[in-house]
Amino acid sequence: MKHVLTVQRSIILFLAFYFFGGLLALPLQKHELFPVFSWFLFPLTPHEEVQYALRVYEYNNKVWNPPILFREGRGHFKGAGSIEFYEVLQNAGAAYNENNMERFNKNMQLLNAYLITPYTVEIVQIAYDPLQYWKTKTKTIKPLVKIESDR
Repeated sequence: MKHVLTVQRSIILFLAFYFFGGLLALPLQKHELFPVFSWFLFPLTPHEEVQYALRVYEYNNKVWNPPILFREGRGHFKGAGSIEFYEVLQNAGAAYNENNMERFNKNMQLLNAYLITPYTVEIVQIAYDPLQYWKTKTKTIKPLVKIESDR
């Protein structure tokens, strides 16, 4: 009998903690602390997704005409599938968009470790609505800055 009471109290305590923890998640932007507290059957879809990509014009003495995105060249570019490269590129693009040149230059130094010279690349901003992109594959590509390595 004592064991049953302990289990009941534990369950009640857990449910109370879970309920109040979920209430604490409501002020957050997405109203959830995934995967613990999620109040929605389907995730909230943002209106517009913004990512940054590297458009390659020249890389390791090979000219790409038409230019391709770095992430699409997995067999050709070192680090094309790297999550670290992706994160640094996102930080560099955001820093350039915010006109924070100090942060941009630091991130570009990190990106240079992945790039083989000579190269001519361009950081582009890719914006799209996820639902619209799913239906029509439309996205907006805005060039931000073109970068050339030392020859």
